[in-house]
Amino acid sequence: MLYATKMNLHRFVHIRQLVEIINDDRALLIFVCNFVLIKELLPRKKYQIHPAIMSSTWLVLSLTLLQMMSTSGTRKFGCKNSLISDEWREKVIRIHNDNRRKLAKGKQQGKNGVLPVSTNTQLLHWDCSMEEMAETAAISCPTTPTQPTIPGGNDKFGLTFESTNLKGKECDSIATTARLIKAWWTEGAKKQTNENFEQNNDKFSQMAFSGSKGLGCTYQTCGRQFYVLCLYGEDAVTKAAAANNKLYTASTSNPQINDVCKDCGNNAAGKLECEDALCTPAYTPIVITTGNVCPTCTKDVPEDVRVTALDMHNYYRRLLATGWAEDKKIKYAKPATEMNALVYDKDLEDDAYNFINPNPNQTPNPCPTAPEGNIGESFWSGNYKVTNEEAVKEAMKVWWGPLESTGLGDNLEYTSDRDNGAFKYFANVAHDQTKKVGCAVRTCNDQGITVVDCRYNAAIGGGVDIYKAGKMPCKPCPSGTACSKLGGLCEATP
Repeated sequence: MLYATKMNLHRFVHIRQLVEIINDDRALLIFVCNFVLIKELLPRKKYQIHPAIMSSTWLVLSLTLLQMMSTSGTRKFGCKNSLISDEWREKVIRIHNDNRRKLAKGKQQGKNGVLPVSTNTQLLHWDCSMEEMAETAAISCPTTPTQPTIPGGNDKFGLTFESTNLKGKECDSIATTARLIKAWWTEGAKKQTNENFEQNNDKFSQMAFSGSKGLGCTYQTCGRQFYVLCLYGEDAVTKAAAANNKLYTASTSNPQINDVCKDCGNNAAGKLECEDALCTPAYTPIVITTGNVCPTCTKDVPEDVRVTALDMHNYYRRLLATGWAEDKKIKYAKPATEMNALVYDKDLEDDAYNFINPNPNQTPNPCPTAPEGNIGESFWSGNYKVTNEEAVKEAMKVWWGPLESTGLGDNLEYTSDRDNGAFKYFANVAHDQTKKVGCAVRTCNDQGITVVDCRYNAAIGGGVDIYKAGKMPCKPCPSGTACSKLGGLCEATP
């Protein structure tokens, strides 16, 4: 591995690619620290390495690899941010659950003695969507971070954060984070006399609140500032106020230990949902349904699906516009001169969502197995075991496939044969006059299928060209648009 990395490192100009080579996110942090906090040199969201650090990269990377420790026992969380290691996540959630378990068992020392046993404290589950929202809240290390709203409602997540100055060559994010979070609990416990919410003890309250099931945390470095922020499934401050000022339900028995998990409830088989003093009902991860792609969208469509659908549509359209789309008949399809960049549309998403969820309040509610009809629509049905994002990607490949497998050649007209054949969905993706798209995905396990449905603002008419061909893209762009900075597509001007 050392040899391969040394030989190829100069080709890798993105941190995410370095992560793939190193295959250990924590090694990346050590790499970062050896460069005196690389995050000072680049925006975290762009991941572009500053040219000043490229010299002596191999020397530093060698040191990095030597410092790596095995994390083979670390469970996989499946979160997207590769700049945070699963070992870090595991440490954070273990500290939380170990302390909640200690409290639930009546072994937590408080201000005047041991705090009462809890009858209903939930096991915390790491939630990648909450981590993503924590990341957004923590950008630039704000002194007063915004408390995010739980998707689909008006309630807020619980939030705790702390900033500390890194000392000397302190670069171990796991140790630094653990030290901060442990202090939230130990210092907060010293202020607690019982199960009641205490003013000015918010960090402990959020960590201890029995009703929270989800947890998502992140960290940032801003200069020499190390910043940790955690989101909790319920906001202890507001929820405790609505529950007689209680962080949890305390045992009233003697001995109290008899009441551990008493209020956890039973599963469908009648078995108490409890494991080692914490309640363990099934956890449903948070789904982010709003974001920059479609802030007004309200359907239960993950933001990642929207992003993937929009980006892949525009990727293929740009490929075609710039003359790099493979066409079996002529090697490369002719460039498009006025290809619109698509934007995501709420109404089109609503139409797609309602079509694949025809009877949401009824059982059974089967997935459709064919498109709705003669409208601007692309439809795909496939493996039910794929994720929503994978389904969208696979659908896009299938819809675009006829260009590579059959080819358009010089004839770009949308004929009746193409309307009834393999090019029907390709034309929807490639039609240069289309401006809007909205999609939805649904898995129907009983049928063994996942379906993807995308809608477009207009159906392509028969007898018209799928797109206007020429020598160069954006020559000219339609009125009210200008060529995008990335080239190829005509974007609406403000």
